[in-house]
Amino acid sequence: MSEIYSSEFIDETKGRGAVYEYLSYVLKLPVTKDFLGLSKKYAKVFASLGAECGNDDIIKGAEILNEYAVKEENTKDIDALLEELNIQWTAIFLTGASNVPCSSSVAITGMEMDAPWERVMEFYAIRGFKKPADYTESDDHISMELLFMREMCGLIVELYNKGLHANINDVLKEQSVFLNSYMYDWISGACKNMAEFCHKTDYQYPLYLAISYLVTGFLTYDKEYLQEVIK
Repeated sequence: MSEIYSSEFIDETKGRGAVYEYLSYVLKLPVTKDFLGLSKKYAKVFASLGAECGNDDIIKGAEILNEYAVKEENTKDIDALLEELNIQWTAIFLTGASNVPCSSSVAITGMEMDAPWERVMEFYAIRGFKKPADYTESDDHISMELLFMREMCGLIVELYNKGLHANINDVLKEQSVFLNSYMYDWISGACKNMAEFCHKTDYQYPLYLAISYLVTGFLTYDKEYLQEVIK
């Protein structure tokens, strides 16, 4: 059987997976020292992608992420930086009347592990996906759904390496359905709320403001990308 998907497509898939992994990592929990330095790399990745696709949210988010990365690189007090990011994450997702719901069930129905959670579990079951053992958040947490998309990208690469090119299209379709019919609306709404919250504050390090634009922008980009590559 002739090759259906090119090595260029696989490189793009690896890139998509890396972006999903980065976004998932940022939103999972308050960041630690292991996170430092990553944003400098991804500010360049997003800037390049924004220039290529023209997505306004990606372009704006990349500019803000670069601003954060420069401040991170130049800070003389790493502990103070991490403490502020911890305060930001907590304020955005955990405390206050205007906190941003970080799981689909809470965002959509206001209740934990409700019908949206059941639906996401159905998607996960198709590929036998389970959250990592050290992951304490809900299965429908925003970072977990982003991680699921990253794992699906990894599956595509695995199928390609095994020569099972005919199976790749099924995974792409599953990604598209999950993104279009489930993820996009609630996550883009949550990111809009996150951006509004961040604009009202006066944080020195604008990491989460950048992420609010980048998640929405990248999901929008990926919706269009998947439509183009599905055969």
